[in-house]
Amino acid sequence: MQGSHKKRTTTGCLTCRMRRKKCDERKPTCTGCKRNFIICKWADCDKSDELVTLSRAPEPETTPIAELPSKKVLYRPVLPVTGELRVSSTCSTPPPLRFLPGTRRQTDGYLLDHYLQVTSAQLAGRVEPQNAFISHLVPVAYTDPAVFQCILALSGAQLYAKIDEYEHHARSHYAVSLRSVKHNLLDWRKAGTTSLMALLTATLLLGFFETVIGDKSGSFYYHLRASRTLLVELRSNRYHEADHCLLDLLTEIYAFFAITTNLTLHADLSPNRDIPQDQFLSREVLSSLNRGTDIYGVLFGSAHELLALINPIARSARHLLSYPNDENRTALLIEYEHQILSWRKPPSICQQITRSAPLDSIDVYELAGRIYQQVLLIFLYTMFHGPQAPTPSLDAQITVHVGLAFSFLGILPRDAFVQTTLMWPMLIAGSCLRDPAARARVLAGLESLPYTMLSVARMFEFLVLLWKEMDEDPRAFGPYGIELTMVKHKFNLCSG
Repeated sequence: MQGSHKKRTTTGCLTCRMRRKKCDERKPTCTGCKRNFIICKWADCDKSDELVTLSRAPEPETTPIAELPSKKVLYRPVLPVTGELRVSSTCSTPPPLRFLPGTRRQTDGYLLDHYLQVTSAQLAGRVEPQNAFISHLVPVAYTDPAVFQCILALSGAQLYAKIDEYEHHARSHYAVSLRSVKHNLLDWRKAGTTSLMALLTATLLLGFFETVIGDKSGSFYYHLRASRTLLVELRSNRYHEADHCLLDLLTEIYAFFAITTNLTLHADLSPNRDIPQDQFLSREVLSSLNRGTDIYGVLFGSAHELLALINPIARSARHLLSYPNDENRTALLIEYEHQILSWRKPPSICQQITRSAPLDSIDVYELAGRIYQQVLLIFLYTMFHGPQAPTPSLDAQITVHVGLAFSFLGILPRDAFVQTTLMWPMLIAGSCLRDPAARARVLAGLESLPYTMLSVARMFEFLVLLWKEMDEDPRAFGPYGIELTMVKHKFNLCSG
């Protein structure tokens, strides 16, 4: 028997109307938006009729989205709000939405709004006094359609962690941007410097999309390699023509991904995970990126020197696997160990990076650096040990550093933005956990992280698989354990 027709309300919030959901009209946040942790938007009184018409108008070039149940996720987010939109001093005030390149649907406006208020804050490890993912990347999107589509795709991917229906939006915008990027890459050498900067921005954001949406196929590496090609050209041959602040930011994003992709003992997997040690991955260059500006350390915090050691340690360990040399191994081990243990938060940037924090607050960047310091020692010892099962002495040594790393992590406030940059140390340290109670605490910590990305759910899923392998195979420990689990389960983690 056919149910009676119920007239759809035109007085609910704009978000529910856009999603074709029933709204209980509770203000300022309706029950549906509160339940799904999404922005609840209401029409202004003087624009209500216009917006209702827009919300009921058919969307061009798309089919209606089926009403799907909300996705069950492994964590309940507290969505941060970045506040007022800031733009860099070199950029003009953002134009109205209708003038943005590639804007076709009302949902585009919602996704952009969500990016500005939520997603951008969950991409950055540092958002004060300025969030570079707004101040420097959004102005590029205003002039380049591919970058704008990437931003909408990222917003949709982050929403997809909570609500299934946003996968369609995320992947649609991703596909549009990918087509444009592929076309522009055919003739990239002929592109002007500004166009090349926009192309690099798009390739990096496409890689970001793969991590946010939790891709397991390894597509991330194709974007990373394309980004490296463009970055080498810009830094080597066009540096004098480029916007240095933006180029430094793009270099930091590439470097963070390239460095934290070092998760496995061997690099010759599918796809290949080898990362060339370019000059712009050196400690000196990384530490200089945007030094003295309001966006210094957007991903590296104050641990530039520590992250700069990850790729050299990985490359040295892999070289020793092919060309064993005990004397060389011992010398390198001592040298790397000394560099890690001698790390201190650089005093020259202490004031710059914490100047807006209360005097009695926890220095989250110092804590993040201490976490990286302990986990780098774990990475060093396990990588240099090779594919053999750990000896009792190595196991005991690693256990100490794992305990220290997680104790520092426990002190770190759960809502600290720097948490978004700690997936690599959490995975490396987690790959050495044997105690069931400690494992349970790590999984509980992942569930409580105050940001919503499927990459977190993927790490949760991967650690469960890894620990099962570890319990059955004594070699499944540290980076080699990560590698064995990835290969066996065809589970290609993008990066840490």
